Amino acid sequence: MDGGFLFSGRWPFGSGSDHCDWAVLGGIVTDDAGNITPPPDMPHFVLPRADYDIPQDSWNVVGLAGTGSKDIVVENAFVPDHRTLDAHEVGEGILAERNRPGNPLCAMPFGVMFSSAISAATLGIAEGALAAFLAYTRRRITIVGSRAAEDPHQLTGLGEAAADLDASRTHLLATMDRMYEDVLAGRAISLETRAEARRNQVRASRRATDAVDALFRRAGGGSLRLDQPLQRHWRDVHAAMNHLCNVADSIYEGWSRDQFGLPAGIRVLV
Repeated sequence: MDGGFLFSGRWPFGSGSDHCDWAVLGGIVTDDAGNITPPPDMPHFVLPRADYDIPQDSWNVVGLAGTGSKDIVVENAFVPDHRTLDAHEVGEGILAERNRPGNPLCAMPFGVMFSSAISAATLGIAEGALAAFLAYTRRRITIVGSRAAEDPHQLTGLGEAAADLDASRTHLLATMDRMYEDVLAGRAISLETRAEARRNQVRASRRATDAVDALFRRAGGGSLRLDQPLQRHWRDVHAAMNHLCNVADSIYEGWSRDQFGLPAGIRVLV
């Protein structure tokens, strides 16, 4: 359509959409007959709240219920050209350099920044689980009448989990710090560095989730009750691990292939 696009579709996982006045949605451009022409043109489209609906019953989930990641439905909305973004230019920082030259934050790789936000949230959930375990264990009396807080099984598991969570936080932050120092110095972020950052992110998330599992296994049957926050953190962290940015296999493979001088192969938000 002259001057823009006629836009329709249904998008899941619109996190926080109830609180937003605008949405940025990915789409695929077709010809007049609705056919996708290779290679696919996949811009981002920016829409005001009046142009889309949010089905309120579309986020019924076992974990992360609080994100409100409801569906977004668009029917024949006109999106002018000036409210579209080239996905390649966004991902490679071209758009940021054009519009925010010299801004180090905007020079950070989009894929790594977006993924780091998911990792940070995952680690935050895990740290919430640690706090919930501590609070629950302080007052917990076991079936034989002893204090759980004096049980070596509880104490060793707690120490190990806390250390792993600290390691995950340090791993994630140190990786981001190194890249930020590079952009401050005007150095381009190489694909190798980006792949390493994503490797560290998915590993930090996995390590944190394993720590939560170790705590939950020690917390006893009482922790299953819905009025106990530990079970919610346990559900939430596992739901977070199903996010695309926390899926590790392709990231590990891509980094490893790069080490042997092979094409990176499948890459997800690197």
